[in-house]
Amino acid sequence: MKRMISNIYKAVILALALTAAACTPEMAEEKVEGLALKSYMPTSVLAGAEMLITGNNLDEVVSVVFPDNVEVTDFELITNEQIRLVIPSGIAQEGGKLTLVSADRKVESKVAMRLARPAVLSLDPGDEIKPGKVLTIKGEDMEYVTKVIFPGAKEGNVVTIESMDFLRKSPDNVKVTVPEGIYNGTAKIKVQTLEGKILESPEINIASGPSDEDWYIVCKIQSAAAEMFLTRNPGASTPIIQAESGNKDQEFTFVPIKEEKNTYYLKNNATGEYLSIGEEYEWRMGWYADPSAAPKPENAKFQVSPIAGTDFYEIHVLGSVDLGLDSTGDWSEVYSNKYSEYGTMYQWVIHKISGPQFGECPEWVSNETFIWEGEVYIEWSGMTDLSWGAYDWSTVAPGTVLTAHVILSPNHDYWQIRFAKGDGWSSIPTGMELGDNIPMEAGTTEFGITLSEADLDELVNRGGLVMTGTNYTLTGLSLK
Repeated sequence: MKRMISNIYKAVILALALTAAACTPEMAEEKVEGLALKSYMPTSVLAGAEMLITGNNLDEVVSVVFPDNVEVTDFELITNEQIRLVIPSGIAQEGGKLTLVSADRKVESKVAMRLARPAVLSLDPGDEIKPGKVLTIKGEDMEYVTKVIFPGAKEGNVVTIESMDFLRKSPDNVKVTVPEGIYNGTAKIKVQTLEGKILESPEINIASGPSDEDWYIVCKIQSAAAEMFLTRNPGASTPIIQAESGNKDQEFTFVPIKEEKNTYYLKNNATGEYLSIGEEYEWRMGWYADPSAAPKPENAKFQVSPIAGTDFYEIHVLGSVDLGLDSTGDWSEVYSNKYSEYGTMYQWVIHKISGPQFGECPEWVSNETFIWEGEVYIEWSGMTDLSWGAYDWSTVAPGTVLTAHVILSPNHDYWQIRFAKGDGWSSIPTGMELGDNIPMEAGTTEFGITLSEADLDELVNRGGLVMTGTNYTLTGLSLK
C-alpha cells in the first residue's frame, strides 16, 4: 500500500513539473500585439513645434491624423515605441484627439489636445523695470515664446533676448534679465511666438540703472590692532600704516569688478594706483597703474568680509586661499599673510566716506551663484559631486534658494527630482514636504527650494547634497 501511494505521489509531481515546463515559456514571453498609442507630448499644441508620440508597434504607422483631419505622413520613427514629428498647421480650433493610422487599423488617443493660444497677461514687477534686474512675463502657453523684445535706447532700435538666453520658460511665464541699452521711459515689452506672432505687454516704466561709479565705496582703512591707517606713501614701494593724517593718501576706493560678486579693486585716491600682491614674493604688496597688468591679476582683487561678533573686516586677496592684508608687528609695511597666524593684525576697521555698504551688489551682478555646472542624466542615479565634504554647506544661510537647472527628457511624460542628503539619499526636510520625489511639469527648466535650518543641518552633518530623481538632465545648481 505504501509503495502504491508513493508511486502515485511521484506521478503527480512529474505531471506538475511537465505542465510547468510546458507553460513557462508562454507565461514569460507575454507580447503586446498590434498598434497601440500610449501618450503624446505636448497636449497643448502649436504649429511648428515638435511632438513626441509613444506607443507599441509604431513601425506600422503610415500616417498621423490631427483634429479636422489634418494628416501628417512625414515623421521620424525613432524606435518601434517612439515617433517624432512637427505639428502641422490647420488643426481644428476646438482641438480633439490624435489618431494613428496603419494599413489595417486606426487607434485614437485617450487624451484630447487643445490648440495653444499664447497670451501675455502681466509683468512682474508691474510698475518699473531696470537693466540688470529680473523681469517675469506672465501669461498663457508661454512655452511657445521664442524671443523677448525691448525698445532700444535709439529710436527705431530694439534689443532682443533669444530663447536660449531666458532665465526660465514655462507654460505660465518667461523670466529674463532686463538688458542694457534699452529705452528710458514708458513702453511696452514685446514677445514673439514660435509661429511668428508678436504679442505686447501692458505699458511699464523703464528706468535706467545707476552708473558704475554709484557703486564705488570710498573709505579709510584702520588696523584693528592700533590707531594706524593704511597709507600710500609715495616714498615707499609698498603700502604702510601710519597715524591718521587727513591726507588723500589714506583714502581708498573699492572699485567693484564687473560680473563678480563682492569683489573689488583697491585704488589709492592720492595717486590713482591699485594695490596688489607683487612679483618678488607671494606676500609682498605693491602698486600698479593698471590692476589687470599686475603679475597675477587675481592678486589685485579683494573681497571684504565682516567678522562675526565684531566691527572688524577681513580684506582677502582673491588670488589666494588664505592671504589677507596684515598690518604686521612693527606697524610699518603692510603684507599679505595667513589669517590664523596674526590675530587682529589682519583685521581692519573700515571708516566709510561714501558709497553703498559692503555686501550690496551692483546692478550688473546677479545674486545667483552657481556651485555646480555640468551635464548629468538622472534616471534614479545620483549626482554626488557636492556630497561628503565636496562643498562647505556651513557657509550657506537659511532662506537661501537652492535651484536645480534641468532639461526634461523628451522621451518621457513624467519627471521627478529629489534633493537628497548623501547619507542614504533620502530627501532633505523641505524636499520631503514637497513630496520627496517632486514631480516636474512639462517645460520646466529650473526648480528651486528655500533651504531651512533643518535642511542645512542635514547637508552639513549627513553627507552633503545628492541630486537624484528620474528622466532629466541636471545642468547646474545655484544658490541665491
